[in-house]
Amino acid sequence: MQINPFIKFIFAVVFISCAFQFALLIPIKQVEQKGMCHAYLQASEAPYERQAEMYQFYYQEYIDEARDKVVFSIPYITDYTYQSLKDRQLQLGLDLQGGMQFTLSIDSESFLKNLTDLKDDPSFTAALLRTSQQTELSHPEYIDAFFDYYQKIEAPERIIQFFSHNHQLNQMLYDIESIDHLKKHIHLLSQSMIDDTRNLLHQRLNVTGLGQAQFNIDVHRQNLQIEVPGAKDPERTRELITRSAALEFWNVYRVTDANILEGLLAADQLLTNKE
Repeated sequence: MQINPFIKFIFAVVFISCAFQFALLIPIKQVEQKGMCHAYLQASEAPYERQAEMYQFYYQEYIDEARDKVVFSIPYITDYTYQSLKDRQLQLGLDLQGGMQFTLSIDSESFLKNLTDLKDDPSFTAALLRTSQQTELSHPEYIDAFFDYYQKIEAPERIIQFFSHNHQLNQMLYDIESIDHLKKHIHLLSQSMIDDTRNLLHQRLNVTGLGQAQFNIDVHRQNLQIEVPGAKDPERTRELITRSAALEFWNVYRVTDANILEGLLAADQLLTNKE
């Protein structure tokens, strides 16, 4: 029986594509092998009890330095850096190459506290306490239970008014006429926060060579599940995922600014005299 030429063509294309993808693993493995040798030699000089820690440090340092270096070239066509090859690498997943898995959950109590300035209000606090006493509530269930308790203490109109002071809600609360509408908007805000967190963590992991991380949102529980294949430094990966983002502003001066250059020269002269 003869095989259809079209099937042969499809098979050849798939075979060449797979062979090319696996060929890209060779320069990646070469860089990582050099990184392991470098880390081993450097870490061997450290005290025995710190060698494992130092090995991870020097390995990651080597990979970070190699990230933007060209490691594979197709003449007259394109060059590939280590990072670009890692981004194109076949995603093998946790089952094939190991790694780490995380589940991030919203702190429901803090989430509701941040939506209003009623942290010290007795009614608000009592509703939170009653809700928190129920264990194993998912985030959406926690919000629904909280408002069920809260309505037994405060009138719905007052509750809507309390939450209208939040800048994330006050623009949409003009059309809210019931607690059910309020809960709907808060659920949407919660979902938006999960989506923003996923995008932020994807960018954060991608620039550190962990671009194959998989993000899955549990819609019903509003959890964010993260799989990081190939993560070799558990502490560093955990810190990347769990650390809080911070925006800082610093005063920046130019040497052309008034008295800046003179001040630097004076400081340099003072330090020279002390020596």
